[in-house]
Amino acid sequence: MAIREIIVLPDKQLRLVSKPVEKVTAELRKLADDMFETMYDAPGIGLAAIQVAQPLRLITMDLAKKNEEGETTPKPRVFINPEIVSSSEELSVYEEGCLSIPEYYEEIERPAKVRVRFMTSTARCMRKTPRACSPPASSMRSTISTACCS
Repeated sequence: MAIREIIVLPDKQLRLVSKPVEKVTAELRKLADDMFETMYDAPGIGLAAIQVAQPLRLITMDLAKKNEEGETTPKPRVFINPEIVSSSEELSVYEEGCLSIPEYYEEIERPAKVRVRFMTSTARCMRKTPRACSPPASSMRSTISTACCS
């Protein structure tokens, strides 16, 4: 694994349209591993491939919570070709940030729940509604929007 450079605004690469992943390969899994190492080092909870100059619809995310001792057990998740298929009318407001816009945080209102269709790093197709977590499922929507609509 390797730590990659996170590109930041105003880098025009962040505006590229991310391409769908055609096939899950060893190279793609290596990219996901590098993205996790980069994300944890930053530190962050989510990273889209475009943020490491790879215009692919690939996201790494870890929304693990701290336990009573203040320790976190990593729960890494890979989302390939993610697509939001539905979202709740109920909204939640949380402070969000972005590793590509350092030191900027904002209160954002998003749907409290989203249903996502994606492929895993083992090429398994999934549909999930993430359980309540902190940060919320709405953070997933933010990261997925970055990967799908960038």
